[in-house]
Amino acid sequence: IISEELNWIIEGSYGFKEGNRIYFYSSKDRIIDKISISEKIRVYIRTKDDLFYFPSFVEDIVDGHIIIGASGELYKFRRRHQYRASHEPSWCMRVEIPLPYPKGAVLSKEVVDISAGGLAFKIKSSECYFLPGTPLNSITIYKRDKKIMTTQAEVRHITPIIDGSGEENLKVGIQFKITSKSFLKGYFPGRRVEKKRNIEDYVITKSTIEHLTFIKNRTVDKNSFFSKKIFLKNKYNEELSAILDYSVKKKEKVPTLIISPALWKTKESTALLSHMVMENFLSHNKDIAVIRYDGIRSVGESFKDIKYREPERETLKMTISQAVEDIITVVDFCYNNDYFTPEKIILCTPSISAIAARKALSKYIKDLVDFWIVPMGVADLQSSLLNITGGIDHLSIIRSGKHAGVSSILGFALDMDHFFGDAERIKVVSIEDAIHDMNDINIPISWIFGSYDSWISIDSVKRLLSSSKRDDVILYEIETGHLPLNGRDAILLFSIIISNIWQFLYGHKIEILEPAQDTLRRALLDEWGSSSAK
Repeated sequence: IISEELNWIIEGSYGFKEGNRIYFYSSKDRIIDKISISEKIRVYIRTKDDLFYFPSFVEDIVDGHIIIGASGELYKFRRRHQYRASHEPSWCMRVEIPLPYPKGAVLSKEVVDISAGGLAFKIKSSECYFLPGTPLNSITIYKRDKKIMTTQAEVRHITPIIDGSGEENLKVGIQFKITSKSFLKGYFPGRRVEKKRNIEDYVITKSTIEHLTFIKNRTVDKNSFFSKKIFLKNKYNEELSAILDYSVKKKEKVPTLIISPALWKTKESTALLSHMVMENFLSHNKDIAVIRYDGIRSVGESFKDIKYREPERETLKMTISQAVEDIITVVDFCYNNDYFTPEKIILCTPSISAIAARKALSKYIKDLVDFWIVPMGVADLQSSLLNITGGIDHLSIIRSGKHAGVSSILGFALDMDHFFGDAERIKVVSIEDAIHDMNDINIPISWIFGSYDSWISIDSVKRLLSSSKRDDVILYEIETGHLPLNGRDAILLFSIIISNIWQFLYGHKIEILEPAQDTLRRALLDEWGSSSAK
């Protein structure tokens, strides 16, 4: 068993399988102390004639046993079929591989050897590197600056080598074409459906800081609005923890902004957005209420079942249907509370929470929300999770009749059988499911995506928005990655959100009040200091 970070290895261990778990025993306590729960690993199995491996992760460590999830896939090592010739200097061959960031960056390396089935190139050990199994959506091979071919490929092996100068390098071997069916599914989703409008009809608004008007010399009294932690109850009497920021007297009518949590984020993570909204409205003599919350059965302070309250298990039973229920609970609170009366409700749903919002808006709260704004929203659950997990197709494993088990998603454990079983039951898995729901949503929509967001497919977003019946659907592009929550990129994103809310409510542009850094820093520190979900 080898850790994916290559910081420990256990050889000669033996184990047994029980259900969907494998128990390996090792007497090497010194190594076991280095192992972390949820750590990604590779398990190699050698027989008399063959060598196999499968990727997994550490579920638990009990009494010297390392408990790992059984994988739905088993890989066999074999010799290549084609003769591979060593590269001659006179060939002047190189390979170029586009990098995900920064946009337009390319890795260009000299070819070491090549065959009809693949090639190898050399990089310094200090440079960027690839893991075995990494899919390469596009590589281009050149000979004396003349393009020979462009194809897809997959990293097969990485071998340390030392050249004549004594410098350590890595030899990266790649195989032409991509063998992983799950990766191909992620980039080529199913059948196309009839659209209401053409994708080309969408004019993407490319927004930068320069496109917004800022004011700096105006201040807002920190006592001009209230921030209060509240606890709501859903229909099952489960508690949902939220923070309410508001600036009105009791029960006055006021525009209301609901901010749902992104994947594995808490209500405190959007404190900067909430404070910017409050300060901008108050600086223009307008009131607003903002409510942000922690999802039930997820990270944060909201309800979790007793056996899943430990930090490494709190997200195990997270589902999209629970996120839908959370949105319904918060909308219901807005119409039934002692603090304010909603004049119009704006729903802001970043990242994966956009899927829950889409289902809620199409089926449960379609007449209760007035405007939907979606920062870096997931349009297609299946392909986005493929991108997030590096191409592991849990859904195909489940549909084949096998158990996908518990997986570590961005460091949090998630029961994939439970999660996808719920997603298929409520029909939120595919882009076709998304389009079906979108046809039932009849409110204005502003969608924002990042140019460098490797989780979200812009083609899926365009396809989804093209199915809307309305003309007031706007798509923005900003030069950032997936959902920045602090720094200059976050200020740009939040300014676009504020500008859209203001335009929707009052029909004209707003001068954005640039946040006072010291005031914000103190407010955020106070808020995180009072939270138990740190």
